[in-house]
Amino acid sequence: MTKPTDKGETMVPAPPNVPQTKMIKAIPKLFKHTARAVSKPRKKPVTGSVYKPRTSTVRKELQPLLNPVESLSHCLQQMSSDDWRKKIIGMKIIQALTLHHPQTLKTKLHQVCSVLIQEVKNLRSAVACEAISTVGGLYVNLQTAMDQEVERTGKALLLSMAQNRAAFCKKQTSLALDAMVKNCSLTQIVNVLLNTGLMHPHAVVRASMAQHLHQVVERVGAARILTTERSFTDPFLRAVAKMSMDAAPDVRHHGQLMFQEMARQRDFMRQWEKIRPEDERLQLIKIINKVRRVKNGDSQSRLV
Repeated sequence: MTKPTDKGETMVPAPPNVPQTKMIKAIPKLFKHTARAVSKPRKKPVTGSVYKPRTSTVRKELQPLLNPVESLSHCLQQMSSDDWRKKIIGMKIIQALTLHHPQTLKTKLHQVCSVLIQEVKNLRSAVACEAISTVGGLYVNLQTAMDQEVERTGKALLLSMAQNRAAFCKKQTSLALDAMVKNCSLTQIVNVLLNTGLMHPHAVVRASMAQHLHQVVERVGAARILTTERSFTDPFLRAVAKMSMDAAPDVRHHGQLMFQEMARQRDFMRQWEKIRPEDERLQLIKIINKVRRVKNGDSQSRLV
């Protein structure tokens, strides 16, 4: 509505008050900083949710990329930056590629794993944990396509357990190793665990190795371990015998549980006696007796 002024002129009517609509953000949700920067607070995903890529939460976070090939090159540039925030953005792109564009990612998988391994060693916990989670996502989504990279990535994860880091970061490492055990091939998993962890001086590394080797036995079964070719079975049995007598209780616990499961197999004693010297057999006879005592009891009872 208009009203006359003192000079008889009319004023131009003011536009109606229309609420401004929200602008569409040019940057994908993937690149937002944290939940605090968002106008509407949202629930953060639980620790380790990166290993469940089919959940709606992760799909909402990691949208498909418009140009996967260009994004792959861009993420490698971001990862080479000295700015830790850019490194995390680069890893978010890798996670999106892993989930939505795995074939594109495979073209530079070796290079991607190389930069992630470097960031697993990063002294900034936020960067290291993001790298660890990203490696875990590679295991989940690429599965046996990661076999060629298991030796390097698995070694980096195991060795990172020895670093003085927060508990949540070590938990992420354990989850990533869980993903490796569940999704990669048996021989590659066992090789990296034994080669990296069996003789390591740090007890926490040996304990993580023993824990995940025990997961391997539970996954494939003791019978398969004992019926595989000797070049695999003999070193495995030697390693289990060594873990069963380790000075660290956590290592000894998993070693003796594996020993118990394999000792129940029909051909175990015959194979074991062939590869272990008599003096070691005498040292391990007590463990055999414990195995027999708990054979009909709780298989998870602590044998230490």
